[in-house]
Amino acid sequence: LTAAAVLSTVGPHVTLPTRVVQGASADEIVLVGAGDMLLGTGPSNPTAVVGRAGLGTLAEQVVAHLREQNVTKVALRVDDTAFAGPNTSPSWDPADVAHGYTGRVAAIGLAKDRARVNHPGPVDPALSAGAAFSQALQALGIAVAGPPVRTTAPDKSTVLGEVRSAPIEDILGVTLQESDNALAEVLGRLAARSMGRPPTFEDTAIAEIGRAS
Repeated sequence: LTAAAVLSTVGPHVTLPTRVVQGASADEIVLVGAGDMLLGTGPSNPTAVVGRAGLGTLAEQVVAHLREQNVTKVALRVDDTAFAGPNTSPSWDPADVAHGYTGRVAAIGLAKDRARVNHPGPVDPALSAGAAFSQALQALGIAVAGPPVRTTAPDKSTVLGEVRSAPIEDILGVTLQESDNALAEVLGRLAARSMGRPPTFEDTAIAEIGRAS
């Protein structure tokens, strides 16, 4: 149902952007997720599906902009508001999350954080991605004030950098081949949003069933 819904609504060739935009002040930047939970921590890999978009490459783009503005220290925020609601479903057995049968669902996440049996994912995938991006910035000489925290990016913010995921059809291939429950939930939320429904667990199920019928 998820595969049918996402291919017929979002489309097979769409890619998911992960951006950094200017925050509310000159020294605030916002990492904005759009559903890519397969981010790499190093350079982007244009031939891969897992790790196609790399935070290392994104950091290089952002640092180039910051240096043009003579900014050497930033406050890093994370905007994961592309998805709504909790990152686990109330209908799930908590043991399934604790044992890695599924991971938490977020609008941004690292490929290395994907849950697998006996290796659960992080409690907060979005902030884990934010911490990895903070490390990438610091490795390039930009100081980061404190740990990343959540915010909502200002409207029409200047884009400082962007990397894009593999196409939806390729992400779907990984999802099905590896039976990745969290990735399936991400794709379902993208389908729900494309159908004008909120990207929540409940509306994802409604959208999938409605599209299939």
